[in-house]
Amino acid sequence: MFDTNLSELLDDYAKRVGLIQYQGESNIGEDLALPDMARVWFGHHAVLVVCLTDPEEAAFGAIGSACVRWLGEVLDRWRHQRGRLFDGYLVLALPQAPNENQRDRIKRFELEATICRRHIIWPEGNADWHRRVNEVTMLGLPTTGTVSPPNVDVELPIAAQQCLIWYGAPDANIGKVFGQLEAMAAKEAQAEVNRAG
Repeated sequence: MFDTNLSELLDDYAKRVGLIQYQGESNIGEDLALPDMARVWFGHHAVLVVCLTDPEEAAFGAIGSACVRWLGEVLDRWRHQRGRLFDGYLVLALPQAPNENQRDRIKRFELEATICRRHIIWPEGNADWHRRVNEVTMLGLPTTGTVSPPNVDVELPIAAQQCLIWYGAPDANIGKVFGQLEAMAAKEAQAEVNRAG
């Protein structure tokens, strides 16, 4: 069961930075689902996944990998569907402080920045999560008043949106993307010449 104190604290911190808890289905594919002990918060700029896990190597590795795969797929789909990038944050919540042997593995996991920013938290003292939650990059931002979503959704220029689509293609490579950009620029330049002449 997800820790009620942690859930309420995360919800409070998340609201401060414009994230709301997602209550819907988290399955995004037959083989791609979040672990049962995960919660998701999202906003117009980011996705936060928090999952309870055990610091033992097998459970920690399996749950961490499942969450990273899920978050990577969500971020990739949103990038293609909405034509912009989103920040991804993964927080693994341990039931108690890790021992010295576990801390090395945890540090390596946190330092791996592929797909998303990663944090490991645990309660201190009398089941107090505040200090560790405050260390989560996005959640620990100072409060400046109420958070309101922007009035408009900024869209990337067409060329930038097209680059994201090309770059996300299964056969993408940076050389091909640059070649496609050059072709697009040449086509636009020719259209400009045709309009002027």
